[in-house]
Amino acid sequence: MAAESSANVVRITPVLSRQLQSLQQLLHSRSSKVSLLNRCQSWSSRTGRVASRHSVRVIANENSFSNIAMNSALQSQLQQHDQVIAKNSTASWTSISSKEMLKNNPIGAYTTGRTIDDGCSIFQLDYHVDRLLASARMMRQSEHFKRDLDEDYARHEILSTIRTSLRHYREVYAIDRLYGGDLRFTVLLTWAPHDDVSDASARLEQLRYSATHPRAAAASDQNHAQNDLVNIYMHTERLPPVPKPPIVCEVRGSPRDNAQAKNSQWVTDRVALEKKRAADVDEILLESADGKILEGSQSNFFAVFDGKVFTAGEGVLAGTVRDVVFDVCEDLGIPVHLVAPNRASCATWSCAFITSTSRLVLPIDVISFPTESPPRRHSFTDHSLALQIRDAVLETMHRKSTRIV
Repeated sequence: MAAESSANVVRITPVLSRQLQSLQQLLHSRSSKVSLLNRCQSWSSRTGRVASRHSVRVIANENSFSNIAMNSALQSQLQQHDQVIAKNSTASWTSISSKEMLKNNPIGAYTTGRTIDDGCSIFQLDYHVDRLLASARMMRQSEHFKRDLDEDYARHEILSTIRTSLRHYREVYAIDRLYGGDLRFTVLLTWAPHDDVSDASARLEQLRYSATHPRAAAASDQNHAQNDLVNIYMHTERLPPVPKPPIVCEVRGSPRDNAQAKNSQWVTDRVALEKKRAADVDEILLESADGKILEGSQSNFFAVFDGKVFTAGEGVLAGTVRDVVFDVCEDLGIPVHLVAPNRASCATWSCAFITSTSRLVLPIDVISFPTESPPRRHSFTDHSLALQIRDAVLETMHRKSTRIV
């Protein structure tokens, strides 16, 4: 063994050795082997040794795993399916997308967020949680629910599920050691009347919360055994890359109902619009009957005219990045007007941009109007103000992020 190259050997400390022993039983499945490889790579970094990406030799007391070979094709499959889904603080690997998660579960309030610091901190965490609860409140009012949602319990479960999902992702895929980069997550908050006893696990979790948080339970008008069932679902995946120019947006579609509430039904409703859009289109912009461009199907929309920023002040979902844009514009001395830009004035805009969780601030190169006769496209070449705002948003991300794992 002395002849072994030290670069190909990872010597595990006693603590890590015990962790490795617990993984022996996991070697029966392909996904478990991948998980083990990733953990070995993470451990090799901690111990100062170097582990080969495709072949790791681990020596831990009498336990020796020789040549755990992971070919490139297998790791490629892992990278294509590195997604985690969680329900009420229980997380597991999944092959379904976030859209499928939203479509396949009961309609509820949802939010999509992003991490920084390799999945350790969440950008605008409080904003996401508050918006989830506010959306649920509005949706329940429109559905004429007789009882209020227990928001203390819901907030507790949301944060617990977020932590569990991110920790599980980082542990299984060792993103800080193997791939690096940040994550995108989607959280869905659903509810059902108490007499719907189909989800015993949700009821059990609420009873446990009531037992461990007596003050919160006592402060409620009704105890948890009488409140509606709450389920939290979360999908986690790697943050997709920012689209490369030219960025094309297409004006097509009417405003959504109750836009202030982030309702998972919208994921299904917008499918018809997505099917109609051209192949080069990055985002669909929604407009009112009188031609006011309100927002994107998954973003907020801004137009710049005469050094001022214009964006709809009502009839839109208040996005997390939109909120930060308001702050940085105030710091930069850029006036913001909560007035929806009209398509008729498009030729007078110096630039335009959209904002979203994964894209942050994205300058638009072309706006297309396919429903006009004949269809027309307008191009923007001066992105200077949009880029100034984008850079300022990037600089604030750490200040507006919360460490969670």
